[in-house]
Amino acid sequence: MSPESQRKTFLVFLNAVRTLFGLRYLKRKPTVTELQGIFDGYAARGCPGCVGSVDCMKLHWKNCPRALKGQFHNPRDGKLAAISCDAVTDGDLYCWHWFAGRLGTNDEKSVLVNSPLFMDVLSGRRRMLLPDEYFLDGARRQWLLYFLGDGAYPRWAIFHLPDATPTTEKEKYAAVQQVAARKDVERLSGCLRGRWGIMRRKRHEWSDEIILLIAQVCVILHNMIVSMCKSGELDGEGGAEGGGESGGGGL
Repeated sequence: MSPESQRKTFLVFLNAVRTLFGLRYLKRKPTVTELQGIFDGYAARGCPGCVGSVDCMKLHWKNCPRALKGQFHNPRDGKLAAISCDAVTDGDLYCWHWFAGRLGTNDEKSVLVNSPLFMDVLSGRRRMLLPDEYFLDGARRQWLLYFLGDGAYPRWAIFHLPDATPTTEKEKYAAVQQVAARKDVERLSGCLRGRWGIMRRKRHEWSDEIILLIAQVCVILHNMIVSMCKSGELDGEGGAEGGGESGGGGL
């Protein structure tokens, strides 16, 4: 096949995967049972009430058109233009939310206010509560569920941010547990780059739509693998964590 035929075939594959599996593995809310399972997993790790870790990551764009580079280039991210992404994952590295496409000059706060997930939370379309509440220290609580974030996120009730200056032993323990649990989203970033070689390399496409499509398909395939591992259809993680140059898949 000629390079152009390969490119067209690859685009057909990407669109087919997103069309067939996007609603199931990328654009759906967790069920009550799944949400309770995420809650129990974080409670066992010392973070009761947590339902995921959130972070902003960047996709570097080498062939960004010169007319757009002023918007997408942030000197703090290097010489290349970048596209900002927002991700939420649980302890199993299943990505429950993926929002990409904002300018590379955007930071966590500016990406946050445009994120569909958090817009739904702020507007009341998504309630950060369990239907049956939950028990904590032997008492029934009706507190908001929250996400683990870093210090760049605003101090909202749905975010648990690290304590930079803990004083008591209890505060120090809570800070250590928060930092350790929040590494899930950092592991997700490394996992995507480890599994898919195309996520490690610089993006040479001229269109940001193709870059976002590739990233979406990689997240969908990653979620498929995680789901199959949890259901027992796959024996191992297939290089889920820290897969180096040899851990990449066919993409």
